[in-house]
Amino acid sequence: MIVHIGGEELIRATDIVVILDCAMLESEIMSEFIKKQAKSIITIADHDVKSIVVTNKKIYMSPLSSATLRKRTQTYSILDSIEEY
Repeated sequence: MIVHIGGEELIRATDIVVILDCAMLESEIMSEFIKKQAKSIITIADHDVKSIVVTNKKIYMSPLSSATLRKRTQTYSILDSIEEY
């Protein structure tokens, strides 16, 4: 399934590794990770980043909250389960 993560960005739910709250940017470990992956970052919202979506290949700075994105991925997971029947 495809997940809308803000702006015009759509990604496959299966590609998502983790969805993090933007408060994680204050963490020293996360800051270091972001610096090392600078070339892979796609900023969807310049001024209002609420979550970080890490995929296999890219990191997205999303204007949608991590709770909203989590709900969307859970909904798609449930739909996938129904389709398997």
